[in-house]
Amino acid sequence: MRQFDIFVFEKEEDHGEPSVVDEALGWFFTSRWNGELKNLDAEWIIFTRGSIYITRDFLNELACAIEDYPMVDGFAPRVKKKDCFYGGYLIDPKGGFVQISPSEGSIFVAASQSEILVVSRRMIQRTGFFDLDLPEEYRFLDYALRMGHAGGKIFSLPYLVVESAKERDNENLKALWQVIYVNLKISHLIKFSLKHLSTWPLFWNTRILRIKREKATALSKIDFSKITLKKHPNTNPKHHY
Repeated sequence: MRQFDIFVFEKEEDHGEPSVVDEALGWFFTSRWNGELKNLDAEWIIFTRGSIYITRDFLNELACAIEDYPMVDGFAPRVKKKDCFYGGYLIDPKGGFVQISPSEGSIFVAASQSEILVVSRRMIQRTGFFDLDLPEEYRFLDYALRMGHAGGKIFSLPYLVVESAKERDNENLKALWQVIYVNLKISHLIKFSLKHLSTWPLFWNTRILRIKREKATALSKIDFSKITLKKHPNTNPKHHY
């Protein structure tokens, strides 16, 4: 059994090169987000997009984190872009999500950055597949929240850092609204919609989203109190989802 399976989601198949060559690693460069999820070999899976650079130091730190935090089902590494660091997201009580500060310590989060998410195989078996109806940059957000409903906990550690060559994704309010509709409380959705009035027409066509919401939340085990922003200084108000 391998230590990690690393999925690098790219537009075209087989155009990537492993950045670390090791028998304990399985590398998959693919455009099929759900294509190999039934045949996982490793206990832990690293989902990334092609812009992320995985190093041996990161893998060693991740292995230590997995051993040190056995109660955790996923990790949200911090992403370095040029000289800036971007962390995971908490639920913003005012609607949407707010990114943790680069100075934040170890903390449970609601979701990871849009380019990398680390998940245990047992949690993938509970959560299922990625929602391919969403744009790529919102699939990790949705998956992390559905992990929470399935009982999973996602942890952010200051020393789990990867580098990215990508600029920040452009905001897609429609996709974000859909993620919130499926995974969060209706009161939160209304707050978000009041901040973004252009999303109100989306309420008129929610049949498919209602089905997804029922599947995600029917037996929900998510503890919103642990992943919702509290009043403390260690958040970055400039970066919201």
